[in-house]
Amino acid sequence: MQRRTYLAGLGTVGATALAGCGSDDGDDTQNVASGGSASGGSSGSGDSGGSQSETIVDDNDTVTEDHYRTYTFTLNQKAHLSLVTTVRTGPHVDFVFMTQDELEHYENNERFRYDEELSAMDSVGVNRSPDTPYATGDYALVVDNTDMTGVEPPTNGKDNAATYDVKFTAQAD
Repeated sequence: MQRRTYLAGLGTVGATALAGCGSDDGDDTQNVASGGSASGGSSGSGDSGGSQSETIVDDNDTVTEDHYRTYTFTLNQKAHLSLVTTVRTGPHVDFVFMTQDELEHYENNERFRYDEELSAMDSVGVNRSPDTPYATGDYALVVDNTDMTGVEPPTNGKDNAATYDVKFTAQAD
């Protein structure tokens, strides 16, 4: 198992990406490195007088039909989050933001709560930056190409994979 932790100068977040399928068989879940660059490093930016922004996830990936992709991270301090996604090819997917506690319910095919401000159901992309900062804690972003949430993959007998870009950033409050 690979696990990558992002530690920037402001120490805001750590992130991990997981791939999973729509079944409740945990053996199909694996840890993979997140990040769009070979180093998978974090970026701290901002001017000397303002607060810093840190990249949590910057990834381009493909999620096959009846599967989902999970990005988990921890906020070590209160922060404003920003999510930008684009489905480049394939069907609409769900981008679902929740706590890691709720992720367990999601993965067990149970009812779960999610954050409506950073989630988008049946979507080909989203650009969201809620005004309200998020508290410290463990969070997850799920890219879902199953019928577990709002979207239903086509039933044409083909594997309708969706290729997407995702960029998630945190700015200290």
